[in-house]
Amino acid sequence: MVFRGRSPGANLRIDARTPRGKAGSVNAYLDLCERLYRDWLAGRSSPGAVAARLFTLEHAPEPYLIFGEGEPGLVFVSTNPGAGMPFQQRPDVEPDSLFHGAGTYGEAARRLGAFYAAPNAPIAPSARANIAAMRRIGALMGAQTVMQVEAVPWHSPSLPDKRAAISRLRQAEPEFRAYEGVLRQFLRDRRVVLSWAAGWPESPGDGVMLKADLIGLDLRNCACIPLERTSKVSQGLLLGGPAGATRGIFVNQGAASLPADGKNRAGLLKDDLIRTALRSALDASGAGRRGGELANTSGSASAIPSSANRIHGSMGIAPEQRPPLLLTPGRGVSASDLSLPPEIRAILLSLARLCRRVVSRVWASFQPKKQTITIRISVKEPRRRDRRRR
Repeated sequence: MVFRGRSPGANLRIDARTPRGKAGSVNAYLDLCERLYRDWLAGRSSPGAVAARLFTLEHAPEPYLIFGEGEPGLVFVSTNPGAGMPFQQRPDVEPDSLFHGAGTYGEAARRLGAFYAAPNAPIAPSARANIAAMRRIGALMGAQTVMQVEAVPWHSPSLPDKRAAISRLRQAEPEFRAYEGVLRQFLRDRRVVLSWAAGWPESPGDGVMLKADLIGLDLRNCACIPLERTSKVSQGLLLGGPAGATRGIFVNQGAASLPADGKNRAGLLKDDLIRTALRSALDASGAGRRGGELANTSGSASAIPSSANRIHGSMGIAPEQRPPLLLTPGRGVSASDLSLPPEIRAILLSLARLCRRVVSRVWASFQPKKQTITIRISVKEPRRRDRRRR
């Protein structure tokens, strides 16, 4: 099913089996992106003073990018495009602009995606690594083409205190409020939305909360899938979502980045952990077997036993539908658990350890603390008078 915007170049196939009632959110988002691009191309961009202080509005707005030739099967959300470069300026300003002949943003988004994904693209190493990771994670789920959307469509070299900056935009910029409104509806209608942020997975900070609010992930009601552990979980996947949907944020201590491939310190392949967690969440939400946004999930999904097709935690399913796995209070590891594939067993054991630590901390907080009272008694001997005559 192809959703058609009012602009000819806005035609974009987002997912193959999205109900017709959800086409409106796709059209609204794509149409607004086309308007932003047309206004910028004509030199009549309309953001106000707050946006002008925070962003470089002479560079093209990049509300979304498409990586791959086919239909986008997975949606990733990032904060905003990085520092602007000369080739991102208007064709009448920069002879080497990438936008020569790109009359619609739908065409520009694929052109930009192909340019950024090239091995010799003049972009930051972190951006190159995230593009490769998005495509790799998409391939794990059978999606050969992925879509990256931006919470803010304008370029900036940096955006310190992101939550405060976006709050100011909401208050002062009607154009941003309109963009954020259609973006939220667009994301709400997608079955699988992923993002990434910096921080500690077990104690989310402002960056994680910003992304969680945008994509619809309830941080009070989600599972933490450890991908790397030092003294505590330093890289993980926060996974949850409303009924019928899957939402995830990759949280990395240090830099905001998607996980690289390879093994973690425990010798487990991170891609195996990610694939198992996402496919289990899809199955738990009811989206995996219907196809959803994923172009082809039927190939390797059968590798997950039917008895372990859900990760325990809040995945938008009723409590009585959740399998009684390791996190059930008072239950340990049974022979049936040990028969699971290694990657699933690693996820469940990590979740069990996390639960055990939380319970021990809560229990300790209710225990009476021993108080030691030290009493010091000082006895001063009276000074004797010398009665001898001098």
